[in-house]
Amino acid sequence: MTATAAGNSLPRHALLPAALILGRDNNDRPHAAWFMADQVEAAEKAAGLMEMHFLTVSDNQDLAAIATKLPKGKLFDSGKAFVPFISGAVFNTLLPHAPPAAAEHKEPKSRAPKPPKVSAAPADDPAMPPAPTAGIDLPKDWSAIKLGSVVLASESKEDGWWEAKVVEAKPNDVFILQWSDYPDYERFVRHRERLALMFPRPFAS
Repeated sequence: MTATAAGNSLPRHALLPAALILGRDNNDRPHAAWFMADQVEAAEKAAGLMEMHFLTVSDNQDLAAIATKLPKGKLFDSGKAFVPFISGAVFNTLLPHAPPAAAEHKEPKSRAPKPPKVSAAPADDPAMPPAPTAGIDLPKDWSAIKLGSVVLASESKEDGWWEAKVVEAKPNDVFILQWSDYPDYERFVRHRERLALMFPRPFAS
């Protein structure tokens, strides 16, 4: 039996969202994803490891409707999960279904002060990552992007630009990258023209 045939033989409810993981990362960016019925136990454990919130969809039709608009999550061998970025608007629709502490706590948790932000293209983007440490390869122009370069990439206009490292260079100006702050997340592909540059050195204090 092929994988496709096996998948088609599963009950329809087994292929629908049965649980959600949602939460904010250290930069206060919202994340959420859904998981199938046979992934519920592992997803709950992953939520605990990632300090995110776990919800079961159950018979909550409103939550089920929102869940279908979310990306499907992926479980890693490490016990954590891939929970992609989502828009703030969609995240806010999930908050009423979250545990009371999560719904009431919309502000980011107290953290150490962030380092100064750095200049990048586009310069007017309000969400920028902190200045990098010394020794990181920051290309001065797009032609200098190569294996090991640290650049900025974006999932969508609403998400802003975030630090990523080139882990593989492909032909035709295509690169494989990994989010610097989220090493467990899946690597992704971007063309050279879809990347932004970080300022080549930290700002002087």
